[in-house]
Amino acid sequence: IVLSLSPGPAPTEHAFHLKTHANMWRMSGGFWERGAGGKTSGLVAVSAADRDAALELGFPPERVRLIPNGVRTDSLPPLALCDRRPIRVGFFGRLCEQKGADLLPDIVRLVREKNTEVSFDVYGDGPLREWLQLQSAGTPGLNVYGGYAPGQAARVLSTVQMAVMPSRWG
Repeated sequence: IVLSLSPGPAPTEHAFHLKTHANMWRMSGGFWERGAGGKTSGLVAVSAADRDAALELGFPPERVRLIPNGVRTDSLPPLALCDRRPIRVGFFGRLCEQKGADLLPDIVRLVREKNTEVSFDVYGDGPLREWLQLQSAGTPGLNVYGGYAPGQAARVLSTVQMAVMPSRWG
């Protein structure tokens, strides 16, 4: 079992979530580990900033593991911005309110009022996936797909010209 205080799959540089919520770990006096029967093997940090913040907050160094979250951009083909039609915009993330997935149907409608040659491809999974799939039936230009394997990231990213990230913080 791994205890992760990560907000989800996203390349982070700021350790905001860890710094905000790690007091829960310190104040609990090991409650989470005891609750898991002492079977947690450590904390997963998704960035060097998260790892450094965990160490500063007193997490035992031998139990903090850095597993970077993200996509190697050096494996992506060069982009030719907006020379393809329709213009494809991608959303990549957890389909939940914190990530702004609930805003996507309205965003699509607003953009398509100005340009019907724009489509939005949504990749991910989460509590709003079924709702978004229902919304896509009545929202031209909104395409909802599931997640994809890490090995498919370069292919999936190469299908869009830009990304939308309507995340809510704080």
